[in-house]
Amino acid sequence: MVCNYHSYGNVGIMISLKSKITQKLLTLFFFHQDKKYYVNELSRIIKQDCSNTYKKLMEMKQEGLLLAEFHGKQRYFFINQGYELLKDYQRLFLNDLGLEKRLLKLKQVDGVSSAYIFGAYANQNLSSDKEINILLVGDFNSSKASKIILNIQQEIGRELYYAKLTEKEFLGQKKKEL
Repeated sequence: MVCNYHSYGNVGIMISLKSKITQKLLTLFFFHQDKKYYVNELSRIIKQDCSNTYKKLMEMKQEGLLLAEFHGKQRYFFINQGYELLKDYQRLFLNDLGLEKRLLKLKQVDGVSSAYIFGAYANQNLSSDKEINILLVGDFNSSKASKIILNIQQEIGRELYYAKLTEKEFLGQKKKEL
């Protein structure tokens, strides 16, 4: 079981990163750091029941990773930008559940020799107003790659923009940069 454990005085708090609900919530919050969500909305987006979603949200709030505020009768949850371990959680998330791992699905497409992430995401700027750009290298069927990218877009709730280069074009561009 993959867990992150912190001890603050006599209180120990653990957030399981293995939980599917936690993974889906972290994916949503880290790819949309400037948004606020209410419980029913989150349950609908991640396709989980409200009570388990609420339980995980409260665990993350107790840890300090999330904050909550009321607007009318709805409690909205959002990333605590001032949380001292936010960067650590982001690093764990990106290493275990980030876009890089999801792009490994492109290995299923014959002819894709490599994939590169560039732009804001590559610099760990996960703000939802920033584009996520991918460069795919190789001689492959674009429609098969597009289907996988569409699936990834649905998982993370963000638009991915990709460019395609053949090996020859890629090596030519690389030589120009040197």
